[in-house]
Amino acid sequence: MPKPKSRKMEAIDGYRARRISLEKSARLAGVSVSEMMDLLSEYGIPSNVTVEDFEASLRSVEKIRPLK
Repeated sequence: MPKPKSRKMEAIDGYRARRISLEKSARLAGVSVSEMMDLLSEYGIPSNVTVEDFEASLRSVEKIRPLK
């Protein structure tokens, strides 16, 4: 029986195939967006950051440090 994929590998594959965003892949892998970007880089996967990803990053920053 084939070994099941780890959550990180599922996230990497989903992102590579453009089925899920960077934010969703990070959530699936159980890591931060920054850590997911590092992980993708380690596998040689280029970024396909979307507007959704950028907006999600802004929301995360606003939770940490609200805009005035």
